[in-house]
Amino acid sequence: MLPETTLAAFLTLLPLAWGTWRGWTVHALLITAGLGLAAAGAAAAFLLARTLRLTRYHDRAYHDTYYVVAHGHWLLSLALAFAALAALHWAAHRFATPLAPRLTRIAVWAFTLGLLAPQILRVIVIAPPRRYVDYEPWVQILLALNTAGSLVCTLALLVLLPLPLYALLFRRAR
Repeated sequence: MLPETTLAAFLTLLPLAWGTWRGWTVHALLITAGLGLAAAGAAAAFLLARTLRLTRYHDRAYHDTYYVVAHGHWLLSLALAFAALAALHWAAHRFATPLAPRLTRIAVWAFTLGLLAPQILRVIVIAPPRRYVDYEPWVQILLALNTAGSLVCTLALLVLLPLPLYALLFRRAR
């Protein structure tokens, strides 16, 4: 089981659900999701580093790969994407009237679930096959899941990007 997927889901989806329930603004939800992904990346890299040091303390080749093996590059780059979207939505909320706040909340959830759901399903539901013969259908299922997640993320970005840009460009009065 991959530690970064479980941590990312736990540290991202629970605070995001809490913020949605409490009625936070869209930029606060995006920052919450970004911080959850960043915390998951840092925690997974730290936990993996501790595990590798305990099991292979004499081998120096493992000491430079904690960040890559823990998929820190994946989680932290996603956290930066959430931070950029949060800055854009904060500017639209601060300097103009935001458009369709309910739709943007749904798009934040779709973007987050489109990123995390294929990995969560890969870890929890679709275990790797034990026989080599079953490997190809398993990979095809993973590709279909990742394609569906990418489609959901793309559609969510098509909502998350133009709405604040339109509000900022045309300076809708508050």
